[in-house]
Amino acid sequence: MAHFPDAPRPYYDLSTGISPYAYPLRMPDPAVLARLPEEDEEADLQTAAAFAYGLSNPDMVVAGAGSQSLIALLPRLLPAQRVCLLGPTYSGHAQAWRLQGVLVQQVTDPAALEQAATQPGTVCVVCNPNNPDGRLLSADWLHTLANTCAAHGTVLIVDEAFADFEQQSVAPLLPHPALVVLRSFGKTYGLPGV
Repeated sequence: MAHFPDAPRPYYDLSTGISPYAYPLRMPDPAVLARLPEEDEEADLQTAAAFAYGLSNPDMVVAGAGSQSLIALLPRLLPAQRVCLLGPTYSGHAQAWRLQGVLVQQVTDPAALEQAATQPGTVCVVCNPNNPDGRLLSADWLHTLANTCAAHGTVLIVDEAFADFEQQSVAPLLPHPALVVLRSFGKTYGLPGV
């Protein structure tokens, strides 16, 4: 607000997609904040997340320090010559792949993404619902795209950071040989970094 001192009040900060209403937590013992989770605690988290997201097996859940940490990790785990993003979209995906020297292409037409999915060495990325425009692709269309990727040896990453607002997810399709689904507690529950 320093840049706009005469702006009407109250105002709404639309610059972030994180709920302003933080999940009510009691303050934990400071010693707990300084330690890493134990194996059984991580297993409990995986079980809870699998249940919440409709997954049949908790081993399909990988916990990270927020979905951004996993977005940064994926380019190191998935070999790719190029990444095709359906945009305009969240810029963190393109940045992560470019840092690993991968060619990044952004398309605006879902048909162009379908075509890219047939090209060996390609990783396709879709935010669903999309940030910033709210575009929502059907789970059926994404399932077909994942099957296209599987048939051509490519991979589809679906970032569902905002999926809790739409109650639509492709996570129940897992395990799928060509599908990675990212979910987040930060947007809905006001828990960024979890």
